[in-house]
Amino acid sequence: MERTGRQKETLAESREGLPPDPIPKRRQLAPVRAARYHWLKLLRIKGDPFVLARGFAVGVFVGITPTIPFHTMLIVLLCTIYRGNILAGIAASWLVSNPLTMPLQYLASWKLGTLISSHTISWANLQSLLAQLKEAGLQGSLRILSTSSLRMLWPVVAGGVIIATPFSIAAYFLSLRLYIIRQRRRLIRKGPYGK
Repeated sequence: MERTGRQKETLAESREGLPPDPIPKRRQLAPVRAARYHWLKLLRIKGDPFVLARGFAVGVFVGITPTIPFHTMLIVLLCTIYRGNILAGIAASWLVSNPLTMPLQYLASWKLGTLISSHTISWANLQSLLAQLKEAGLQGSLRILSTSSLRMLWPVVAGGVIIATPFSIAAYFLSLRLYIIRQRRRLIRKGPYGK
């Protein structure tokens, strides 16, 4: 139903002085919906459960490490080396590396990295480096990392690798079990003749 010019003016006059509309529910739940979307996407990927589990583990490993401008490249490279499913790796990375979890991952990597190394890195230096990497693009990021930043960044990456290793091992076994169960259910639904 179209509103006439007079109805639009009346509606605009009645809204004067009132606070703006609250954020709609669908925008409030966006992170939850996004996580659920990626989780369902992971579940629906078809293939060999072992290949899918390797891809999932690689995605979790890379997603937890503080290598944000290179996540996709590292996932493709490691999934190719370990014969994992690239789509499962990318979806798993998106699931574990999101705006809610990244600050905790980077903080834990920074703390652990400074504990195990002789280098001390201030949080302000690390934040400025991450901001530079975020805005630089791929070639700029490589140039920044190839200079003096590499000495400053390696303890953070080492801390991230140490944190990511047990999570990726657990992710492999849990996702393997999940994909095997999922494959059995598909076979049961198809019946004995594959219909």
